[in-house]
Amino acid sequence: MSSADDFLKGDYRLISFQVLSDGQWRDLGYSGCLRYDGQGQMSAQGMRRDLPAMSKSGQRKGPGGFAYWGSVEVFPEQCRVVHHVEGCTSHPEWVGGIQERFYELEDRLLTLMVKDQNGRVTGRLRWEKHHPNQ
Repeated sequence: MSSADDFLKGDYRLISFQVLSDGQWRDLGYSGCLRYDGQGQMSAQGMRRDLPAMSKSGQRKGPGGFAYWGSVEVFPEQCRVVHHVEGCTSHPEWVGGIQERFYELEDRLLTLMVKDQNGRVTGRLRWEKHHPNQ
């Protein structure tokens, strides 16, 4: 990440994770954290908020979360970040590949958007920048 891209540097907490399903936005009920370290590295983790209760009751099916890390490139002119995945527990097939996200930044809110092959936004993760003295 270059010094021009330091505006993303920091720690964020996930406030919503939504996917487009049948023309409607559906919140998946996730919590999580995201870090851009300002040295060209990133990490992201998230899990369903109800995962602990589901696990205790035996209802858990499937992964219930995501976790990956790697290097990052930022393209401010396109409002785009590219995560070069070095490790991923939830989707091992991502390792060695990229995860492209488009972003909007407003005050302390960062929205990362996933687009399909037609350029349509199909997922959006809203993150709030964490300030340790607050």
